[in-house]
Amino acid sequence: MEDFRELEGDPNFMRSLARGLLVITAFADRKTPMTIAELARITKLDRSVVRRCLYTLTQLGFAQTHGSRFSLDPSILQLGHSYFSSSRLVEASQPYLDQLGNSIYTNCALAIMSNHEVVYLSRFQSKRLIQKHIGLGSRLPAYCTSVGRVLLAMLDADELDTYLHRETLRPYTEYTIFEKSQLKHLIKKTAEDGFCILDQEIELGMAAIAVPVKMDADQTSMALSVTVNTKFVAANQLRDMYLDKMTQLASKLSTL
Repeated sequence: MEDFRELEGDPNFMRSLARGLLVITAFADRKTPMTIAELARITKLDRSVVRRCLYTLTQLGFAQTHGSRFSLDPSILQLGHSYFSSSRLVEASQPYLDQLGNSIYTNCALAIMSNHEVVYLSRFQSKRLIQKHIGLGSRLPAYCTSVGRVLLAMLDADELDTYLHRETLRPYTEYTIFEKSQLKHLIKKTAEDGFCILDQEIELGMAAIAVPVKMDADQTSMALSVTVNTKFVAANQLRDMYLDKMTQLASKLSTL
């Protein structure tokens, strides 16, 4: 979630709602309950503000207390479900992803860019390749994921420069490319090639290929990916093995 403080002078901007959403998003990727002090440090909000947000979320059934610690309640999923239930593309694309995934025996997914991160909208999970950290609504950095590079390649030059200037880039594995000039070159190459292959940049032992999905109905940019275990399929095999099928599916998805 982007910093909202620059919007606080807007008379139509609801600061209390923004603060509550900031507290909710602070729980992302946290596997254990957190204290008010920890949440205040992550959100950069005063402890008193965090305390009131947590009290409200708890009273509404969206958060739970564990002594002095807090966690989100499963009912928070209602918020995400509201989006997925209203998205025609999410529902319409799943049978196509299932068909592709069953034919190639590995994971595939459809993702979109949101606030400089990749968000997974629909996904096929193969029994042969378990990725526990990725599910519907999961967010990952754009610069070191195949879908992210494809989506970044769809930005214009000024938008890409803004992204690279604002984003804090760090290595997730020893193979992560995070030097900005090199990354910009690779994103440009992705735009020229029409696909992107990444080898173990976000997770060791995982390689992925992604292609753009250009929607006919609106200006939404999406990307389709296939992920493999590098023990069984090398990154340099992905283009020959999957690109044609993915391009065909991307064409179908663009008309949904």
